[in-house]
This record gives sequence, C-alpha cells and structure tokens, in this order.
Amino acid sequence: MMIANNGIGTEGAKCIADYLGKSASLRRLKLGSNNIGDDGCKPLAEGIANQPVELLDLGEVFLVSSLLECNKIEAEGVKLLANAMKASADKVASISLNLAWDCIGDEGTQAISELISTGKVGKLNLESAGMGLEGTTQLAKAISCTPDVQVRIHSLNVSGNKLGDLGVQVLSQAIPFVGKLYLGLREGSLWLV
Repeated sequence: MMIANNGIGTEGAKCIADYLGKSASLRRLKLGSNNIGDDGCKPLAEGIANQPVELLDLGEVFLVSSLLECNKIEAEGVKLLANAMKASADKVASISLNLAWDCIGDEGTQAISELISTGKVGKLNLESAGMGLEGTTQLAKAISCTPDVQVRIHSLNVSGNKLGDLGVQVLSQAIPFVGKLYLGLREGSLWLV
C-alpha cells in the first residue's frame, strides 16, 4: 500500500492500522511524508503486531528534487514500531525499514538496533535521522553481533548523520556484515560494497 505524501496524520494512521487487522495480504506499507508523528505510530504499531509487515517505509519522499515534510517520527514512535516489528519478526522473511529524515536520534537508533538482533532486517535507511556517535555505536554492535546470519543487512544508509571520524571508525567494524553501506553526502556519495 503506497499512500505517500498525502498528509494523513494520526487519524489516517489509525485507519491504516485498522485495515491491517482486516487484511491478511497487506505486507508492505509506504507512508512517507504524511506527518504521522509519534502519536500515529501507536496505532500503526498495534496494527503491525497483529499483521506483520515486510516493508515499512516512513521516510522522506522526494519529488523533482524538492524536500517535503517528513513524518515527524521521533524516538518514542520508533520504539513502538520497532517493538511491534520485533515481536512479529518470526512471521516475515525479512524486514525493510526506511526512517530517512525522521528525527529518531540515538534513542530511536537503540530501538532499531534491538530490531536488528532478530536477524530479519535486510534493508535499513537512517539517512539524516539525527544519529550521533552513541547511536552509531549501538547500530554497529547490533549488526556485528547478530547470530547465525551470513549477511545481516543487505543495504544500510546512514548518510546525513553526524557520525564524525570516530563514528565512521566504529561503523567500519560492521562493514563485513553489510552488503552495501552508504555513508556519503548527496553530491559526493560513497558506496562500500
């Protein structure tokens, strides 16, 4: 289901969550740029707990190089969503999660790191998500320590965060466990494959 850039807000998130409970086939949600916020994450998390999803795209939507408003999801909302996805991870083959341009910070990154421990996260986009050194350290540790998985994350985007030299050094510990790592800026991107 793709309902990106429609300004659905909390009420729209409640409707989607209600629909999740009624649909056994809905496994992919693309809800970028809808101003869902942390309040909208609560019903979505409840819906995901009842009907697991493989793709949850809550990141920024770009149209003709224009930056639109993000979903305004912060740490509390991410915790709710990550916990719901973690609880239902055994019911999906893999999870793709896009939280680009949502201000989850280091606290939200901790919740994502716990979700990574399921070994089900295949793609993760945390571009410009407010992640600093603490969050980078948590993320690298989770990626490196996930047991019994050959390639833990196929694609990881952490560009636009304030990693600094030490953050990149910490993240380099996880490189052997990531298929593609995107660290670059928009103009001068760097892919490590």
